[in-house]
Amino acid sequence: MAARFVGGASPGQFAMIARPQEEEWDIALLTGTGQLLALLDELTGASTGPSTDSPISFDLSVAALTALAALADQAAKCEALERLGRPGLLLEFLTAPVPTNELVDAIGHARAAPTTLQAVTLLSLLTSSLLEAGDIDAQVKDGMEILAGQGILREDSTLTPAGVGLCRNLVRVRTGSSLQIINRHATEPVLDRFLLLRTDAGLLVGLWMGSETTSATLKLRELTPGTLWRIVGNSTGDGAATASAAPRQDQRTPSGSPGTAKASAAPKQFCASCGRELRPLARFCTMCGAQIAQP
Repeated sequence: MAARFVGGASPGQFAMIARPQEEEWDIALLTGTGQLLALLDELTGASTGPSTDSPISFDLSVAALTALAALADQAAKCEALERLGRPGLLLEFLTAPVPTNELVDAIGHARAAPTTLQAVTLLSLLTSSLLEAGDIDAQVKDGMEILAGQGILREDSTLTPAGVGLCRNLVRVRTGSSLQIINRHATEPVLDRFLLLRTDAGLLVGLWMGSETTSATLKLRELTPGTLWRIVGNSTGDGAATASAAPRQDQRTPSGSPGTAKASAAPKQFCASCGRELRPLARFCTMCGAQIAQP
């Protein structure tokens, strides 16, 4: 279901418009950021199930993410065959060198049957991108090189323990959601894009870095719902507050009155926890959720 939340000039006030099915619309008025976060939580299922702080922390390109999704689909296939009387097949798959041709076939199958519930299909829908047409084999190999660089694959193309954990996580995705938050900071629009995957083991959150999806990097982390909502709350709350406080471009100070002198640019600030550049007046880091000490 696609839902749109629109905030006005007053911080913390939103309207929600959603179409759960054809010719049916839901409209809601929200009077606080807390209501917005509660409704987002209900839509995404972020707080349902277990939640742990684990060492899952990877930076993946679209090619690497697609290769990883194909790995998860192959693992799911092995799990299904085990139930049909082939014990040990999943363990064999997870401990043997990754067969590139099988990943290419899995991606091709997902493209041919996009209505099937597979990891490749799910992540393609949530990221609004597929691997580019052409030499899929070469693109999968590029993705596997990135997986190796992130410690998901070894040099012999076998999965590391971290890779096995991440692959098994993707096999058990219960809900998947994509959030796009557009704010006006001063006069410039800012877009934050999130990927949320609720699995049996916890909550995987991805934040896209870069403007073009095909060349962007997804910072995939496992977070607690509380940390996630601090990040999302910062994107929704501070954006409205900054936009309402900032003067519009067409508002000019009369000549000779106080304020005609051009103010110097504020120095940039960076998060002491993860190093990401902070927005003006930010209370929390939009990357790691760390609270920012106010001057």
